[in-house]
Amino acid sequence: MRRGLAADGPASTRSTGDFERITIPNSDCDALRDLLVAEKVNTVIEIGLAYGNSALAIVEGLVIVGSDHARHVIIDAYQDRFYRSGWSVISEAGLAGLCLLIEERSQTVLPSRRCGQELAALTRRLDRLGNQLPNEVAAALAVDPAGGVRR
Repeated sequence: MRRGLAADGPASTRSTGDFERITIPNSDCDALRDLLVAEKVNTVIEIGLAYGNSALAIVEGLVIVGSDHARHVIIDAYQDRFYRSGWSVISEAGLAGLCLLIEERSQTVLPSRRCGQELAALTRRLDRLGNQLPNEVAAALAVDPAGGVRR
């Protein structure tokens, strides 16, 4: 599914070339998937879904790990601006059961939803990093396989 998305693009985009500008390259998605597998991660929080390419890589990694408790929480208040393309590819791939899409801003969701103070502090640290690391990679490095937050 991810290779098809990369080759054909999503059904709808915000503008010409937007998918290519927004989506992380497949090689980065492969690296992300491989990192999740190597670390035996079973829960990932992704901030921003856009067209869904990184989400497909994350779920692919979770499926390979094979945890009964695998969960991909996606926080994206702006999925409607992407014509719900990201959520559509997840649903079409039959992966919606592993995912939870929260359509609110991460700044309000993370501190308020069973995430605790540690995760809220982590989010603030990651926000300060800006675009130095993709959110997915930073989150994968910060969450240990048991579901806790690494310091």
